Amino acid sequence: MQQLRALHADLSRRKPEVRFQTPDPRPQCAGGRHCRSKEDEMSKPVSKFLLLSTVLALSLPAFAVQDQTIPEDSLGLSKTSVYDDTDPVVVNYGGGDPGTNKRAVRSYSSAPPMITHTITDMVPITRDSNLCKDCHVQPDLIGHKVAKGMAIPAPASHYVDAKKGDLYMGRWNCIACHRPQAEVDVLVKSTFRKAK
Repeated sequence: MQQLRALHADLSRRKPEVRFQTPDPRPQCAGGRHCRSKEDEMSKPVSKFLLLSTVLALSLPAFAVQDQTIPEDSLGLSKTSVYDDTDPVVVNYGGGDPGTNKRAVRSYSSAPPMITHTITDMVPITRDSNLCKDCHVQPDLIGHKVAKGMAIPAPASHYVDAKKGDLYMGRWNCIACHRPQAEVDVLVKSTFRKAK
């Protein structure tokens, strides 16, 4: 055991040197120097070209400084500057008193009906003050043809119990789905088509 410890101590003082003999792929010239091959000569201009083209490509955007901002008056649907102090457009909702207008054509089959009369005297609509209920909560008329000028009854889906006339109060805000239609130019035209 003493001999192994001495051997181990002797080995730990030396720096191990490991040498591998690998052949050098470059050809030898006279005097033992390495000669440059044709591949070495060709790779130098290629690497210079790559370096220069990379530097040029990275610095090109710095030289191409142009104003590429989008003008403010071309943003949005109004096509006006956001800093212009314009008067709001007065919108005419048309429609006379309730019961005097034709029904609005629905955009699609399951669309909620739109309001064809003025509601200026009926808003704000709250849980406690809802003038829509006075005319449209008529559970006895659901499914029946309504005479011209009469209010369309709210459908059965708006009631907790349609037979008793208990309106579901989750639908108290009528104008969340039903809206009066304004007489304005359409900013974005609909491309909706009926299914064939």
